[in-house]
Amino acid sequence: MTQLPRPPNAGRFNGPSGAWVEANVIGPLGSSRAGAWITDCLDTYCASVNIAERIEDTYSRFADEHSLPTAMLAAHPDENAVVAQAFRGHDVRLRREIGIARPDVFVTLGNAAMRVLRTLVEPGAGIALPTRLKADKAYGQSIAVRVGGRDATWWPLAHPAAPVSYQDAHREWLLRCPRATPTVAARPR
Repeated sequence: MTQLPRPPNAGRFNGPSGAWVEANVIGPLGSSRAGAWITDCLDTYCASVNIAERIEDTYSRFADEHSLPTAMLAAHPDENAVVAQAFRGHDVRLRREIGIARPDVFVTLGNAAMRVLRTLVEPGAGIALPTRLKADKAYGQSIAVRVGGRDATWWPLAHPAAPVSYQDAHREWLLRCPRATPTVAARPR
């Protein structure tokens, strides 16, 4: 069996995460960034621990020395808070985006996104929708779903910054990925 090198963990930054998603999710599924509609459960930026530390030890000192405004970014919420906020204020936006994009393929990255999407789609006949990702042989199995009266395929995958066990499971998924060419609505972000 051919072994692929472990995809590098994208870390906690959007730039490397985007490159990781393109190389390790969108491309292997036979599409491109231009052929994908990418969205988030929440539409506001929240600072990771590393960003908060950089603001404190770098920007705040600089801002004080130059009479600049204080940086005020919300802390990154945990998984449960992301899901709760998505249900509380983003479900209408997400449903609207799905209606406009009309995708044949969904990919969720991480448990929070998976938990949100499972409330927006209906399972295919006889299929139970997942509640948690598992870094085992079942990782990355596609799921038949229906949304807006249309059939679609859902790929619940790990977030680019997921722990190593999920990165290893994702590497194994890349080995068996069907490399299908999905029809994904091409819309700007």
